[in-house]
Amino acid sequence: ICPSIFLTTSQPESMMKTLSVLHRRDFLLITAGASAVQKTFAGLLDPIKQMAGLMPTLHIAALDISLSPQEGDARTLYLQAVKDMLKRTQPSDTILLLPLGEQGQSSVPIQKFSLVKSGRSLEDERRKKEVVPHIETAARELLGQKARASRIIEGLAATRPEVQAALQKGHGVQLWLCSDVLEDSPLGRMASNFDKTQAERLLALVKQNNLLLHTPPADNSTRKAHIEARVIGAGGQTASVYQQVEAFWRSYFAASGITL
Repeated sequence: ICPSIFLTTSQPESMMKTLSVLHRRDFLLITAGASAVQKTFAGLLDPIKQMAGLMPTLHIAALDISLSPQEGDARTLYLQAVKDMLKRTQPSDTILLLPLGEQGQSSVPIQKFSLVKSGRSLEDERRKKEVVPHIETAARELLGQKARASRIIEGLAATRPEVQAALQKGHGVQLWLCSDVLEDSPLGRMASNFDKTQAERLLALVKQNNLLLHTPPADNSTRKAHIEARVIGAGGQTASVYQQVEAFWRSYFAASGITL
């Protein structure tokens, strides 16, 4: 059964003459052909289009290679997350693969893979089957490295140009953050004494240095960016530290306009 989507508008009935109904899997999307109606619903259907595979998406797999996560189980979990991410990709999607370790924002090595859409389903499927093993191998090689620091914030900031380019094209962005998210860098260290004051100070420093993954426009009328994030493997030495670590990252994502 296809879920129902009810849209209301104050536009005259004459503006609603041109309607197209697009079927994709178990989704029913109704889009208005009139430009005025399109402006009325600008961005409203973007999340649904992305779920249905109709919107190109930038997938970012950020892999913690520091010694902070428990090496065996955590890295196996991260690799599985990459495989799960790849199952969700569609033709015309782009995948970024990057390590979170000792490198600062300007030196993070980012690997980029593109799933080119030909318009021929068999050809697109063949192309995906060729590219996916290369991405999995690259992820496995990254997870074999060991870094002495966790410059997570700067690693994510290094993807800003790609994120901005995707959003300007109206594409979706999905971040897969595979990490215990315990920042350990010149910016700050989420150690056993990490508290609310330090969390607030760190977030202020991130904003001051333009290190958010994305800075939403101040103009509320601008089409809202569609960015989602998944965090795989979050942790903390104690319950109180974990609480502050979680509070920091929730504030970071909110400030970046990202939906968890």
